[in-house]
Amino acid sequence: MGSEQEEKAAKWEMVENLRKFNKRLAEVRIQMKDLGELLIRFAMVLKEPDSYVFDVTDKDISVGKYQMPITNPVVEIGAADLKWEEMACLVEEYQEIANNIRTWKAQLNLPK
Repeated sequence: MGSEQEEKAAKWEMVENLRKFNKRLAEVRIQMKDLGELLIRFAMVLKEPDSYVFDVTDKDISVGKYQMPITNPVVEIGAADLKWEEMACLVEEYQEIANNIRTWKAQLNLPK
């Protein structure tokens, strides 16, 4: 009887971990989406630079339409947004969490 209770407890723990990891996965997806949208906007500006003005500092780049100072930036991208190590960690965390979730769902016989 103890082994059945231990098995139920182990499954319950897996379900709780699955909930926590699903929550974290959603947070990571939002971070990745936000970064992707920022990079897309910046890439669009870089493709047509003649249509914009740039205010470049050592900490960020602000992009506006036609006039300085830039009061309503089209896009602002900072050095912190482009830290390769942080982007790599974010993607790596996403992969690890997604793999763990797939494994746990398989062990719990849940749909993918």
